[in-house]
Amino acid sequence: MSTDVFSAVFHIPPEQPWLGSARTRDLRMATAAGLADVVGLEGGLLVLPAGFFCAPTPEGCADLASSVLEISDETQTTIIFGVDQCADELGPRPIERLEESWLFACGMGKRLLWPAKPRGTPFESLERGSRCVRADGLSAGVLLGSEVFSGSIRKELIRAKPDVVCILSHFGPTIRWVGALEGLSMIGPLILSGATTTGVVPAWAGAPRGWQREELGCGEQFSLLRYSRVAESVAVEPPRLAAARRT
Repeated sequence: MSTDVFSAVFHIPPEQPWLGSARTRDLRMATAAGLADVVGLEGGLLVLPAGFFCAPTPEGCADLASSVLEISDETQTTIIFGVDQCADELGPRPIERLEESWLFACGMGKRLLWPAKPRGTPFESLERGSRCVRADGLSAGVLLGSEVFSGSIRKELIRAKPDVVCILSHFGPTIRWVGALEGLSMIGPLILSGATTTGVVPAWAGAPRGWQREELGCGEQFSLLRYSRVAESVAVEPPRLAAARRT
């Protein structure tokens, strides 16, 4: 059975800042654990938005990533997520005060991308991982935000030929991304995660061609979306049988 992709779209009120306080980090970790429990029961790959976790220091980011690794082990799931380093006070959206952003992936308690872009941080000693991860019967290419414009990552994905390409954004794609996304869609079906201030699931979270989307849960804080490959319902008729019917 093929693995499904679960993506969380988070609903942020327009007037509410993206908090970086310790309390909010605890709440988000609890939310991630709850989502991973659901995905672990259903079987699949969980994708959280870029900047879902944030901390003021590289060491704080490393601690958050380690906590998600434990969740992955406890729930036996594969989790792709982003961690931002940004100021630890009330303020505007994280992308406006972002110092660094990292992309992580872990599966069944094992480090897969840890992180994808190490730059003089506590992660520096770890090997740079491939941009493709595997979860049961599914291979997924993963990108973080503006990496959609990276020619080197695109070449790697072309070589890897993933079943799906997952893109982690902060607040969805911008107009500038249109051309880049079209190019990436030629490599594989695109599934995006991110946050929105509209209170509804945005159009950019639609299912790619050959996939279907199911909304498993929707609340004030987030919507959990399940993406499944569409099974071929109509078999191709053998040529000789088709010819016999015409005679």
